[in-house]
Amino acid sequence: MEYTIAILIGILLFFNIFRARSFFRKLLSLLALIFLLWIYRLELLTFFDSAEHFPRIGSALMQFRYFLTNIFQRLITWVSSVF
Repeated sequence: MEYTIAILIGILLFFNIFRARSFFRKLLSLLALIFLLWIYRLELLTFFDSAEHFPRIGSALMQFRYFLTNIFQRLITWVSSVF
């Protein structure tokens, strides 16, 4: 149930990024979505690890996992360089 609520909140935040009129609301939605992904990053990576055993979606999920890992690494590097 917790994951379902988190997925729904993530979808709402994602659509709110495009529907919000002010830059401040878009920025808040984007930061909240990044924070939500950061909280559930281990669960997401576990899901991608288990789903890579399916033949058709395995390579696509591995590429997406690499993409997410790369984004988090760059985000961490950027935040550490700023502060």
